[in-house]
Amino acid sequence: MANIPENEKYKINQRISIVRLSSIEGPEYFSNIQNIEKGIIYITIPYNEKEPLVLMRGEGIRVKYISEGAIYVFDSEFLGKHKESDTLLLYKIKEPDDDKIKRIQLRHFVRVPVIMDVKYKKNDADWVKTVMLDISGGGIKMATKEKIEPGKLLDLHFKIPAKKEMVDVNVKAEVVRCNLVDDETKLFYAGLKFLDLNQGMEDMICSFVFRKQIEQIRKRQVDF
Repeated sequence: MANIPENEKYKINQRISIVRLSSIEGPEYFSNIQNIEKGIIYITIPYNEKEPLVLMRGEGIRVKYISEGAIYVFDSEFLGKHKESDTLLLYKIKEPDDDKIKRIQLRHFVRVPVIMDVKYKKNDADWVKTVMLDISGGGIKMATKEKIEPGKLLDLHFKIPAKKEMVDVNVKAEVVRCNLVDDETKLFYAGLKFLDLNQGMEDMICSFVFRKQIEQIRKRQVDF
């Protein structure tokens, strides 16, 4: 991609996530950028819950961050450790060229569990209020009291927090699956795929997903 605007680049105090290039599907570790100087990014030691990320000098990593409602990723290299003070040890990673920072395909971004109100309706029927169970940039899972056949198109309405306000999301979605999870209560879980979500709204949802992922990691650390 072309050089990204300055306001979309990573910054000091930026929250980032890291995975090993040798294990892209492995666990994510979270860190913060403390300084950027002479082609080196100084970050706090990345953690996944209570587990620190232990790297060998020269080991490849993939870094992900969120900026201006979008998600960016770049590959880097661990350059060693830096003792900032008697109480603060930092990791050094190689700063990427701007054209090596790529935008993630946001529809493939991770789902996070949530408990949120959502309404759906079929065609011109009345709205049905239920609960959303997870969300990603590409769709949601929700609970229903009825079997909805895969392929069925629904109108959805829900709200997500964006900056300092709640934003209404109105989108059409296709039912991908609908499975019975409790025979006694006739409770179903339906997986839905967004169909007409514009790029700006998709970015906003993915920003929310990323923030929720970080919040849940932090909560697990506190509860540990």
